[in-house]
Amino acid sequence: MNNFRRGTFATLLLVFLLSTAVLSGCAETKAKKQEPPQANLQEQPASDALTPPESPEKTPSASSIQTQNEHANPFDPREMKVGDVVAGMKVTKADILPSTDAEFYVDQANLDLAGEVEVKGTMEFYPQGFEHLDQHVLFTVDPSSSFPRMKVTDDPDSYDKIKLVFDDPNDLKDFRDKPSRGEATLLIREYHLRFPGEDGDETTAIVKKIVSKNMKEATAEELQVVEQN
Repeated sequence: MNNFRRGTFATLLLVFLLSTAVLSGCAETKAKKQEPPQANLQEQPASDALTPPESPEKTPSASSIQTQNEHANPFDPREMKVGDVVAGMKVTKADILPSTDAEFYVDQANLDLAGEVEVKGTMEFYPQGFEHLDQHVLFTVDPSSSFPRMKVTDDPDSYDKIKLVFDDPNDLKDFRDKPSRGEATLLIREYHLRFPGEDGDETTAIVKKIVSKNMKEATAEELQVVEQN
């Protein structure tokens, strides 16, 4: 009887130990399944994380570049270069010879400018019979108009008259054969400044269109007086 009890007790003890082992193994397996996977990503260095992204460099706008290259009017030819702008016209040629005479800023200045501008002023027509001025139309810009004025001396009234060349040949024919003088508004597309402006190489402007004009016949004496002034 005692042997039976001992055998039963041993059997129960063995079953208890086996159950404990099985339960312990299941708990460990479950814990491993619940453990979050370890991140494979490397931590970013603190210095990189704190560095702000570089902002792209701003390209200057066309308007700001033009403002930087725009000159006051009247302008000093010694400061001009190709690409500069004055009174809405862009310099396409700038040949400047420095002065050897204290009276003038330059000995020679050949400047070409391009750009359509509308200008008001006084227009004079010289028909046949005027020495060096046969079939010439000269123009004096009104001070109220914005138009390039080259300053070569300290004299504020040293601006010469401009010889006009017309895109439309009929514009010159309209003057016929009588001297005349009057107010006009012109659309000019090119301006060729020449100093000292010797015969055959005068300052000229290319007229795209005569916007308006009010010309009156003038006597030769009146035009000669105007020319001398």
